[in-house]
Amino acid sequence: GQFDPYAEVPGFDLPAGAIAGALERLMQWDFTFTRDRPEPLLYTVWLRELQTALYGDELGPEFMGRDGVGQPERIEQMLLRSPRWCDEVTTGDRAETCADIVARALAAALTQLRDAHGEDMDAWRWGAANVAPLAHQVLGNVPLIGGGFRMPQEIAGSSFTLNRAGARINRGLEFSVGHGAGYRAVYDLANPENSRFMIATGQSGNPFSRHWDDLAALWSAGRHIPITAPGEAAEQFTLRPQPLPNAL
Repeated sequence: GQFDPYAEVPGFDLPAGAIAGALERLMQWDFTFTRDRPEPLLYTVWLRELQTALYGDELGPEFMGRDGVGQPERIEQMLLRSPRWCDEVTTGDRAETCADIVARALAAALTQLRDAHGEDMDAWRWGAANVAPLAHQVLGNVPLIGGGFRMPQEIAGSSFTLNRAGARINRGLEFSVGHGAGYRAVYDLANPENSRFMIATGQSGNPFSRHWDDLAALWSAGRHIPITAPGEAAEQFTLRPQPLPNAL
């Protein structure tokens, strides 16, 4: 399961105000990273701030520029088994506890999320930040016209879910998903005709084909389609090679 900092860190008391409201949401959340919920966004940014608070002071500015989220298991081990990491090395006059660090990281996460997504937590959406660019590998990177060869899609999942959506996170809290399942299939071995399939964009790699992006929205929604065997339910075509004019 996922790590619950609010439930497992010794000495962490429920605060008041907005932070208490955020914690209440997380405590009722089932750790499902759906597109339309605020909790995945809050949890992920909190983990990133926890990671920065735990060893950013030891590792310096190079680490502070990292754009990912560390393994939750590692963060859990540091908080529960190696609490010395919780002490901020730059504050020589006091020793911070892990409860201090957890609360500070959550407050920082809330500030960043308000700046990026507004004051209304009910309006925060994981999908608004967790986006797969789905760009044409060549034309999608051409200046001025590249935007016309991308089909960005909001997706569910994260780096730590079965529905893989590994992302890099910038300071603007935009999650550029670059690793996940481009092809999905559910095979029914008892009835192969009942199997379901999906690819991330469309059947064609030609941006000018109607099949270039006709599956992108279905893939984003986690849906599948059947692929029937040749027959009345399937379209068929036949290729017949023709000789070139004046061919030797």
